[in-house]
Amino acid sequence: ISRFYMRFFSTIIKQEHMDVHDSSALLALLYPEIIEDSRQVFADVECEGKFTRGVVVADLRGSEQNVDKTRPCNIKMILKFDYAKAKARLFAAFGSYSNDS
Repeated sequence: ISRFYMRFFSTIIKQEHMDVHDSSALLALLYPEIIEDSRQVFADVECEGKFTRGVVVADLRGSEQNVDKTRPCNIKMILKFDYAKAKARLFAAFGSYSNDS
């Protein structure tokens, strides 16, 4: 699967890396030391948009609450994390499932 995605990202998207959103969220939860910068924001799932239905939309204008102050922040948005530590943790987890063990 990874080879397929890497080929897709390099030929179609024109980037030499593959985003791993679900794994990144789990890594941040299990190893919070990899987080270098984050921000509390309000986010909600867009349920009626023609082009964004099902997409998580974050209000980046506020800090402790969104701009209209009616909804408190409900997610921690990770802005930067230590890629080397994250990669090491992820590859260690993958290695624990190898056929050699």
